[in-house]
Amino acid sequence: YTERVHGEIRLKLLGQEQACPFLGGDEKKGGCNIHAVKPTQCATYPFWPGVVDSERGWKKEAESCPGIGQGPGHTREWIQIRIAAAAPTATGR
Repeated sequence: YTERVHGEIRLKLLGQEQACPFLGGDEKKGGCNIHAVKPTQCATYPFWPGVVDSERGWKKEAESCPGIGQGPGHTREWIQIRIAAAAPTATGR
């Protein structure tokens, strides 16, 4: 279920839809079937480079992520702490 991209191990998305193999539910209400051990790639979404680097990137991602703009705002420091906290999940440490 993984592949190496630019030296990092990432979750391989499947099929033409590029869907997560661990995402359950339906189009209206999906859910992670491996939430307790989800990889960093998932645990840090949508706070990814390319998404958070610019307002344009954030707005574009909001077109496909219904959660963007729905919760509280976060500081850069908060985001960095969450990303660091999620990292051991992906590496198995």
